[in-house]
Amino acid sequence: MKGGDANNDNRANATDFNTVKLTTGKSLGDPGYDARADFNNDNTVNVSDFNIMKANFGLTGCAALSPVASSR
Repeated sequence: MKGGDANNDNRANATDFNTVKLTTGKSLGDPGYDARADFNNDNTVNVSDFNIMKANFGLTGCAALSPVASSR
């Protein structure tokens, strides 16, 4: 999944938006900082992280891969 999926459910949706909204303007060490919303890993949640989520909003990641049965 591309950036924007804060709760790791393989979708960038309103739940992820709320996570970003609640921690925007906060940095590592600040009360309320949520690293799941720091999509560019700069230890601050700001407009850059919002733009990453916005670009992928409504998208889902690839389906989980299934193991291939052996033909032995």
